[in-house]
Amino acid sequence: MTAAYAAHATALAHASPTVLEAVATDFLRLGATLYAEEALASAARLHRTRGNVRAASQASARQALLMRDFDGVSTPALRVEDLTHLTRRQVEVARLATSGLTNQQIAERLHTSKRTVDNHLHAIYGVLGVTGRDELRTVLGPA
Repeated sequence: MTAAYAAHATALAHASPTVLEAVATDFLRLGATLYAEEALASAARLHRTRGNVRAASQASARQALLMRDFDGVSTPALRVEDLTHLTRRQVEVARLATSGLTNQQIAERLHTSKRTVDNHLHAIYGVLGVTGRDELRTVLGPA
């Protein structure tokens, strides 16, 4: 954990969004989800300030998936107004899609229509700048 804290501080000091994303992965492996969320929020802001909208959206989306476990938590690094989030329903659909369920299976589980799931996935792909489930899995990680 100490090495992850040090890497986080160094990445912030050097304003390195890609290192912050790697640190977030390390925090997740250690079970430090809130720290991972903060690292992703910082990475998203840095990507955005550098004009890398796609990377910012992807980091924000990864953070949004983690935020569902910490509803209402606020820290200085988690300034929500700076983030591009998926809606709660889009996060739910994305999580189910990366778990391998078909659109029809997702629709049945969420008690909605397949067309609604199709529309959610289309919107998710647009926000994240991906073209399909394989890229979605790469960006968000496995469910």
